[in-house]
Amino acid sequence: MITIQCDEHVKNAIVKGLKARGIETYSAEDEGLKGLSDSELLKHCINTNRVLLTNDEDFLSLDKKVEHRGIIFITSQFSAIGDIIRAVVKLVDTVPEKDFKNTKFFVP
Repeated sequence: MITIQCDEHVKNAIVKGLKARGIETYSAEDEGLKGLSDSELLKHCINTNRVLLTNDEDFLSLDKKVEHRGIIFITSQFSAIGDIIRAVVKLVDTVPEKDFKNTKFFVP
């Protein structure tokens, strides 16, 4: 089962929407991770076996330096929250868990 860790820039409504759809999802605030560096957050995701949900472009290059559980990148901060939630749910529902490892996925 895919577990998602959101960075501190992901809107709380997205976290709540994913949880409401049965996806185990954690916000940076839930986990006391606000203020962590990008590399520390990625290490946390590795240690907790979570896929990172972010809109922070820094992760697009950082991921090349270490193995990771997967990164879902929100491509636009102006996308409708419902569209983001639906896209993430579709990924989780259709992509096998093993295919997330060391892979980046892009959602609107």
